[in-house]
Amino acid sequence: MSRSEAVNKPLIVVGVSVYARINDVKVAAKLAKKVLSQVFSVHVVVFACKSGTEELIRSDDSVDQVVSVSSKDYSSAYNARSNPGAVRTMTSFLSGGLIAQRIGAEFYTFGNAGSWLLGAQGVESIVKQLVDLDRVVACRVART
Repeated sequence: MSRSEAVNKPLIVVGVSVYARINDVKVAAKLAKKVLSQVFSVHVVVFACKSGTEELIRSDDSVDQVVSVSSKDYSSAYNARSNPGAVRTMTSFLSGGLIAQRIGAEFYTFGNAGSWLLGAQGVESIVKQLVDLDRVVACRVART
Protein backbone atom coordinates (compact mmCIF):
# COMPACT_ATOMS: atom_id res chain seq x y z
CA MET A 1 0.00 0.00 0.00
CA SER A 2 1.39 3.38 -0.95
CA ARG A 3 1.61 6.23 1.53
CA SER A 4 -1.09 8.20 -0.31
CA GLU A 5 -3.45 5.20 -0.14
CA ALA A 6 -2.81 4.86 3.59
CA VAL A 7 -3.57 8.55 4.13
CA ASN A 8 -7.00 8.19 2.49
CA LYS A 9 -8.02 5.17 4.56
CA PRO A 10 -9.28 5.39 8.13
CA LEU A 11 -6.80 4.12 10.71
CA ILE A 12 -7.81 1.07 12.72
CA VAL A 13 -5.82 -0.30 15.63
CA VAL A 14 -6.09 -4.07 15.98
CA GLY A 15 -5.22 -5.15 19.51
CA VAL A 16 -4.35 -8.80 20.09
CA SER A 17 -3.78 -10.25 23.54
CA VAL A 18 -1.53 -13.30 23.91
CA TYR A 19 -0.25 -15.33 26.82
CA ALA A 20 1.74 -18.20 25.30
CA ARG A 21 0.25 -18.89 21.85
CA ILE A 22 3.00 -17.15 19.86
CA ASN A 23 2.23 -18.78 16.49
CA ASP A 24 -1.46 -17.91 16.86
CA VAL A 25 -0.71 -14.25 17.51
CA LYS A 26 1.55 -14.11 14.46
CA VAL A 27 -1.24 -15.57 12.30
CA ALA A 28 -3.74 -13.15 13.85
CA ALA A 29 -1.49 -10.18 13.01
CA LYS A 30 -0.89 -11.33 9.42
CA LEU A 31 -4.59 -11.94 8.83
CA ALA A 32 -5.56 -8.57 10.32
CA LYS A 33 -3.15 -6.78 8.00
CA LYS A 34 -4.24 -8.77 4.93
CA VAL A 35 -7.99 -8.77 5.57
CA LEU A 36 -8.43 -5.18 6.72
CA SER A 37 -5.88 -3.38 4.55
CA GLN A 38 -8.33 -3.07 1.65
CA VAL A 39 -10.49 -0.74 3.74
CA PHE A 40 -8.27 0.55 6.55
CA SER A 41 -4.77 1.62 7.35
CA VAL A 42 -3.97 -1.09 9.92
CA HIS A 43 -1.81 -0.79 13.05
CA VAL A 44 -1.42 -4.09 14.95
CA VAL A 45 -0.59 -3.96 18.66
CA VAL A 46 0.17 -7.21 20.47
CA PHE A 47 -0.24 -7.35 24.23
CA ALA A 48 2.23 -9.91 25.59
CA CYS A 49 0.83 -11.13 28.89
CA LYS A 50 3.51 -13.70 29.72
CA SER A 51 7.00 -12.62 30.68
CA GLY A 52 9.55 -13.32 27.96
CA THR A 53 7.11 -13.55 25.05
CA GLU A 54 7.76 -10.01 23.78
CA GLU A 55 11.07 -10.98 22.18
CA LEU A 56 9.40 -13.80 20.24
CA ILE A 57 6.86 -11.39 18.72
CA ARG A 58 8.84 -8.18 18.06
CA SER A 59 10.53 -9.47 14.91
CA ASP A 60 7.26 -10.26 13.12
CA ASP A 61 6.71 -7.88 10.18
CA SER A 62 2.94 -7.83 10.70
CA VAL A 63 3.24 -6.54 14.26
CA ASP A 64 3.64 -2.78 14.61
CA GLN A 65 3.92 -2.60 18.39
CA VAL A 66 4.38 -4.99 21.33
CA VAL A 67 3.28 -4.02 24.83
CA SER A 68 4.12 -6.04 27.95
CA VAL A 69 1.13 -6.49 30.25
CA SER A 70 1.21 -7.44 33.90
CA SER A 71 -1.82 -7.95 36.11
CA LYS A 72 0.36 -7.13 39.13
CA ASP A 73 -0.08 -3.41 38.47
CA TYR A 74 -3.85 -3.79 38.77
CA SER A 75 -4.20 -6.51 41.39
CA SER A 76 -5.44 -4.29 44.21
CA ALA A 77 -7.91 -2.38 42.03
CA TYR A 78 -9.41 -5.40 40.27
CA ASN A 79 -8.86 -8.29 42.71
CA ALA A 80 -6.55 -10.08 40.25
CA ARG A 81 -6.12 -13.03 42.59
CA SER A 82 -9.61 -14.22 41.73
CA ASN A 83 -9.08 -14.16 37.94
CA PRO A 84 -5.67 -12.91 36.74
CA GLY A 85 -6.42 -13.90 33.13
CA ALA A 86 -9.46 -11.65 33.01
CA VAL A 87 -7.47 -8.78 34.50
CA ARG A 88 -4.70 -9.23 31.89
CA THR A 89 -7.28 -9.25 29.09
CA MET A 90 -9.09 -6.17 30.39
CA THR A 91 -5.78 -4.38 30.94
CA SER A 92 -4.78 -5.20 27.37
CA PHE A 93 -8.13 -4.01 26.02
CA LEU A 94 -7.99 -0.69 27.87
CA SER A 95 -4.32 -0.12 26.99
CA GLY A 96 -5.11 -0.70 23.33
CA GLY A 97 -7.87 1.87 23.45
CA LEU A 98 -5.45 4.42 24.88
CA ILE A 99 -2.92 3.63 22.15
CA ALA A 100 -5.63 4.03 19.50
CA GLN A 101 -6.55 7.43 20.92
CA ARG A 102 -2.93 8.53 21.19
CA ILE A 103 -2.13 7.75 17.54
CA GLY A 104 -5.40 9.22 16.27
CA ALA A 105 -7.09 6.01 15.12
CA GLU A 106 -10.69 6.27 14.03
CA PHE A 107 -11.41 2.69 15.08
CA TYR A 108 -10.15 0.02 17.46
CA THR A 109 -10.83 -3.69 17.55
CA PHE A 110 -9.58 -6.23 20.04
CA GLY A 111 -9.34 -10.00 20.33
CA ASN A 112 -7.24 -12.84 21.67
CA ALA A 113 -4.48 -14.65 19.80
CA GLY A 114 -6.79 -17.43 18.60
CA SER A 115 -9.50 -15.00 17.40
CA TRP A 116 -8.59 -14.49 13.78
CA LEU A 117 -10.18 -12.00 11.40
CA LEU A 118 -10.97 -14.18 8.40
CA GLY A 119 -12.94 -11.54 6.53
CA ALA A 120 -13.47 -7.80 6.65
CA GLN A 121 -17.26 -7.89 6.27
CA GLY A 122 -18.04 -8.07 10.00
CA VAL A 123 -15.69 -5.21 10.89
CA GLU A 124 -16.93 -3.11 7.96
CA SER A 125 -20.55 -3.72 8.98
CA ILE A 126 -19.93 -2.63 12.56
CA VAL A 127 -17.94 0.44 11.49
CA LYS A 128 -20.72 1.50 9.09
CA GLN A 129 -23.30 1.17 11.87
CA LEU A 130 -21.12 3.18 14.26
CA VAL A 131 -20.78 5.98 11.73
CA ASP A 132 -24.42 5.91 10.57
CA LEU A 133 -25.80 5.87 14.10
CA ASP A 134 -23.23 8.33 15.50
CA ARG A 135 -22.06 5.79 18.09
CA VAL A 136 -18.62 5.22 19.58
CA VAL A 137 -18.74 1.66 20.99
CA ALA A 138 -19.84 -1.65 19.51
CA CYS A 139 -19.44 -5.25 20.54
CA ARG A 140 -19.76 -8.34 18.40
CA VAL A 141 -19.72 -11.86 19.77
CA ALA A 142 -19.63 -14.84 17.45
CA ARG A 143 -20.57 -18.37 18.39
CA THR A 144 -18.21 -21.14 17.44
